[in-house]
Amino acid sequence: MKLPALTNPLVQINLSILFMSTSGVLGRFIQMDSTMANWWRSVIAFSVLWCIIKRLGIGVKLDSRANRNKVFLSGVLLSIHWITYFYALDYSNVAIALLTLYTFPAFTAIVEPIYSKSPFNTKDVLLALCSFIGVLILVPSFSLNNNYSFAILLGLISSITYVFRNLLLLEPAKQNPGMTIMLYQLGTLIVVVAPFWLFIKSLPSKTDWIGLFALAIVTTVFAHTLFVMSLKKLDATTASLLSCLAPVLGIIWAFIFLQEIPTNKTIIGGSIILLTVVLKTISTTKKANI
Repeated sequence: MKLPALTNPLVQINLSILFMSTSGVLGRFIQMDSTMANWWRSVIAFSVLWCIIKRLGIGVKLDSRANRNKVFLSGVLLSIHWITYFYALDYSNVAIALLTLYTFPAFTAIVEPIYSKSPFNTKDVLLALCSFIGVLILVPSFSLNNNYSFAILLGLISSITYVFRNLLLLEPAKQNPGMTIMLYQLGTLIVVVAPFWLFIKSLPSKTDWIGLFALAIVTTVFAHTLFVMSLKKLDATTASLLSCLAPVLGIIWAFIFLQEIPTNKTIIGGSIILLTVVLKTISTTKKANI
């Protein structure tokens, strides 16, 4: 059974943004090691998604070998994206981690034309440069010994891997159910991260389990599946840029639940980053025929 509203890519992406904006608060709430937290998150999400897929009678096979390879590789990139983002949260706060991560719309605007061999837009380069200026304002000092600087570096790695993950999914998303694609990605992460159990001895506490289940169901099963589903109709740049509201919502959640008050530098740098993606969003959605 399909809900008509959920077939609209704009509804899908906006619900995805709402759910995804909870990642920062939940990431800070969970106290266990970030690598293993994402492993448990994936195990729980995989189990829930498998049950939903079987209940709805959705196929679990991908359409071609080429798309399978793309989905598996995107699963590896998703692993790096999630883990580096969580460590960025560990070394800074929700505002810094989220705002640095959300440079990915600007990166996407530059990389997607190269990836898809479509015309290059000079305005996108200018917007990307503005986004980097915003990131530079966030940096307290140019030293990796500084926790916030290291967190920003991790956030940028998370941002770039997320860009390529989304680009790899463009073709598979057009040919396969979003839930099936997400299931394969979660399975890939579970396998890739499993060997870290040999080196990291970290088990969830009772309170960690609450955060892990919320992260797995709300931020993973709902948010990321809806995001992948939106790629059936939206290009990666449009989907990315429409996500610009997530850091704002994330900072609001952090203020409400963690009493994290953003600094003036965070507000200024974040405003520049958000302004660039908002400007691109306006110009892109005017051309979109949805």
